[in-house]
Amino acid sequence: MPSPATWIISLLISLPDFVFTHVDRKTGKCVSPLGPEVDVPSGKATYVIAGISLYILLPSLVITFCYFQILRGMFITQNICAGPANGNLEKRKLAILIIAVTVAFYILFFPFAIFMLHVALEKHFGSTAHVEMKQK
Repeated sequence: MPSPATWIISLLISLPDFVFTHVDRKTGKCVSPLGPEVDVPSGKATYVIAGISLYILLPSLVITFCYFQILRGMFITQNICAGPANGNLEKRKLAILIIAVTVAFYILFFPFAIFMLHVALEKHFGSTAHVEMKQK
């Protein structure tokens, strides 16, 4: 997909958050439609699940597929970095870099996705864990 189309799609997906975020005059705080204080469980949950799917799960699948194809081309089919000038040490370093980037992506983005799902679905399923903790 060309870059301008990617930017337009990402802006359209983010548009509800831009439009519905406002400042609460009483508290002076910024209120997001995805925040825990907003009581719109079904719409918020749908928006968060769609956002997580498009912002985290889809890129995870694409990154994993692409890097797997690079590693397969380097070590199995030998059509990437093939030839006498490219030794195994360089291939190994590149493979470690690819794996490190992929693991870093997962480590950094999946906790955020889990937290956003928790916030979006908390009121939808009627979780009272935070109320019990406050009472103790």
